[in-house]
Amino acid sequence: MSNSVIAKFRLSEAKTTLEQYNEPGVDGKYNLVSKKLVTLVFYPVVQGSEENKKFWKYTPSGKIELGTVNQEVVNDMELGKEYYVVFSEAKPSGA
Repeated sequence: MSNSVIAKFRLSEAKTTLEQYNEPGVDGKYNLVSKKLVTLVFYPVVQGSEENKKFWKYTPSGKIELGTVNQEVVNDMELGKEYYVVFSEAKPSGA
């Protein structure tokens, strides 16, 4: 992939659940901890402007689900807002 692909998605859902994770403690042993997981659900933008119609032409369907325990990420997102997503090849470090 030599070029990036840009898509536009709208945040349509934010689901919160309480999940349990094994995290390393100071002593090197793993401890079971409960954390709030927020799953953000995005759908492609398909109408509302000429730009959106262009995105529909290239991204007619799909869904992105992003689960995060990072509250700062959640605070930066707002239901109903549109976000650009850039797909580009991830190259190994040092390459």
